[in-house]
Amino acid sequence: MANIKKIGKVQFVSQLKKELRNYLELSFIPKQWRFVEKIPVNSVNKINWQQVNALFAHPAKMPLYEIITYHDKEINLRLFFNEELIYFKGHFPDNPIFPGVAQLAVSLQLGRDLFSLKQIVERVEKIKFAKVIQPYEIVVMNMQLKDNKKLLFKMNNLEEELVSSGTFILK
Repeated sequence: MANIKKIGKVQFVSQLKKELRNYLELSFIPKQWRFVEKIPVNSVNKINWQQVNALFAHPAKMPLYEIITYHDKEINLRLFFNEELIYFKGHFPDNPIFPGVAQLAVSLQLGRDLFSLKQIVERVEKIKFAKVIQPYEIVVMNMQLKDNKKLLFKMNNLEEELVSSGTFILK
């Protein structure tokens, strides 16, 4: 990923295609590219094909994630914000950021999926957006379910600085 950040995605893909021409027929060189920190795997370290296939769904709405720890009412995740996420398209073409409202949407969707929540959100409290999320950034997220009535989330960057946090009040 460091090389992509250094020279840019377009230049990196161009170099990659040029190198692949030494080994593959032109028609076999991929047309679509997705860059991930690592291939998504399940709990037994097998490739998670559902998440791999989701990379090629258009447009991508959710970052790739890896569960770090999973306890009854608390989950820690590592999120990878690929530049193909639809939310990057509308915010500042020359300096894309992942908007706060999208951070809320991702947090709620992950909470619903991972805690199997059926409740609706009554309101959101204690929202804080401290740092921006840019393409290819990795964020560590902590989610906690309190009494099946509150879903708390907190995102930190790899430097352990707060990115965002908040509480969904469920009913």
